[in-house]
Amino acid sequence: MSDINDQYDPYFQCYNAVKSDPLYYYCGEYTTIKEISQSGIYSDNCLSGMKILDLGCGSGRTIAHLFEKGASEAVGLDLSPHMVEDAIRFLTEIGIPQDKFLIKQANCFSSAELYNALPLEQYSEHFDAITAQYLHCYAENLDKLTESFLVSNKWLKRDGVLCFTAPNPKIATEFEYFQELAETRNFFLQFKSLTHSKEQIPKEKLAFNNLETGKELFSVSTFLYQINHFREALNRGGFELISAKGLEMNPNSGLNLDDDRNILRVGEYSDGYSFKAKNNSI
Repeated sequence: MSDINDQYDPYFQCYNAVKSDPLYYYCGEYTTIKEISQSGIYSDNCLSGMKILDLGCGSGRTIAHLFEKGASEAVGLDLSPHMVEDAIRFLTEIGIPQDKFLIKQANCFSSAELYNALPLEQYSEHFDAITAQYLHCYAENLDKLTESFLVSNKWLKRDGVLCFTAPNPKIATEFEYFQELAETRNFFLQFKSLTHSKEQIPKEKLAFNNLETGKELFSVSTFLYQINHFREALNRGGFELISAKGLEMNPNSGLNLDDDRNILRVGEYSDGYSFKAKNNSI
């Protein structure tokens, strides 16, 4: 696991700059919260009383949003020890009681690490919903995807839902928005280069460069899974895919949809897709 940490932990340097962008909050998280709420509506206390697990929780911003909407308990897992530390610090600083949340380190595509972090003796059928923001694109193959879904199925209540976001392969080459965002932060540049093979799932390189020196800070590889790939892995993991759709934008966000940069973030041509699944045994 140490090798994997060495590869991904530097992401901490740039993660919060991307995650703090309002479009992330008003699109990905907004859509996810709508999908997991019992009413299907994004509103005050729409997650009231719910116990939610956020996979790939990063520095805890999504978990804070879940509590803002009434969640009674939230657990987060992330591969990066720096992000785990930052999430605990952030949630404590904004006043979330420490008995309401748990943040632990784990590789979300390793059943052994997942069960070690959240043992079935305590967490079997525990959560009302499981969420993940742009996590599953880091799974190296369908077997790893399936492994994650199998564990999630055991943690989820029988009437619970799994909702996650992932890149939209249709517009994977449209990365100018991220370049613009990076330049406004004044310390890195994000870009993507795609590799395609008929035998393999399309793969992209995500690299962050220092704007002043041009030196690459780090890079990671992500995979552009199609809807049928997710459906197959979900079925193998004990889930039924209910919906797959482009992200929505909170109508109260105050953001201008006429902005060319913003329009890519919603609907059919959204840069991300929202996937919702339920236990197929129900």
